[in-house]
Amino acid sequence: MKKQIKKGSWLLICILISLATVFLPGCKKQKQVEPASVEGALAYLERNYGKDYYEIEFLKENHVEPYKEKIGGIDGSYFYMNAPARTETCYLGYSPKFDLNFFVFHSSDSKASSTYSTTLEKEIEVIGKFEEAKTYASNVFGDRYKGTSVHLYVRENRPLYNEKELKPIDSKSGADARSVYNRLFLNTKDPFSSDIMDISRKYFWFDAYPCLNVYVDCSLKELNQQMEEAAMKFESISLDMLFIANDGIYNKPDLTLEIFNALE
Repeated sequence: MKKQIKKGSWLLICILISLATVFLPGCKKQKQVEPASVEGALAYLERNYGKDYYEIEFLKENHVEPYKEKIGGIDGSYFYMNAPARTETCYLGYSPKFDLNFFVFHSSDSKASSTYSTTLEKEIEVIGKFEEAKTYASNVFGDRYKGTSVHLYVRENRPLYNEKELKPIDSKSGADARSVYNRLFLNTKDPFSSDIMDISRKYFWFDAYPCLNVYVDCSLKELNQQMEEAAMKFESISLDMLFIANDGIYNKPDLTLEIFNALE
């Protein structure tokens, strides 16, 4: 009997510990987070992207009131924790080394994935991917390769989702991804109300997707034949690409040249 009581006591203790791990994070004092500052943003950039003559200027600050955040549940019953009040600060940055404008975000919430975060990493990655794709297209199509342009999309409006109508967030295409990014960041005055950012308590997510339009001087039939031989190599470079022939667009039966040209 004593053994059963002892066993039951240990079980009760284990249950209480498990519940404490769920509820205590919302009750304990939040750790101190470094206040937002230009100096802090510069230090973050130098740690992650090396030294550069970065230009940083304050753009916008957003205040978020405390709220209850759902963190999980059992059998339809959910647990909530208190999300503390926080400030979200955005800076507009420029890197001479990469010739890129970008955002640097700061959150005063200790639960954020990082005190500072930036869009610069994604911009650098996309530009490099597109440059590689342009070089490869030039080698594959030779004289029939007529250049590229770039449109910028958000979320489900990307061409990747086979929408009948494309809806870029900027009606004008850019010569390359760098020019499109720079125009975007210089024109966005309030990133907290913009559809290019998905902002939650824990992260700042850049939600804009460039698409590289590759123009080829040949018929759609010829383009299809050529792409059958090279499609896998192109897809390994980028999925966010449209190949445009003189009379149609590769692998996009719902997207006519008339619709595509209307984007300009």
